[in-house]
Amino acid sequence: MSILEDSGVMQQVSRTVQDGWDTLMGYYRCPFEGGQRRSILHVVFQPAMPSLPEVETMVLDVDNVRVRLTDIKVYGLRIEVVLSQPATSDMSVLIEVIAASPAAVGSQ
Repeated sequence: MSILEDSGVMQQVSRTVQDGWDTLMGYYRCPFEGGQRRSILHVVFQPAMPSLPEVETMVLDVDNVRVRLTDIKVYGLRIEVVLSQPATSDMSVLIEVIAASPAAVGSQ
């Protein structure tokens, strides 16, 4: 079941090595409790990327949300997700993450 179709799916990730790039594409559901405004999302790279990745993020389902990459490492990311107003009830925000690093020589 796709994370886009089932709100119970918390993450869906694929990772490929092709055309000289090691690329992770993932969808992550970042939960918020009522009254909460800020949440931290950790994205793990296993195995680690060959070098620091280039990263893009996008909020897919909620308006007025700020996403900030607060730490980028070869082994993962730390993403801060901030709502413009505190959540009025339990909810989640769906974040798309694309991280890509040149593939190491001989890894293909």
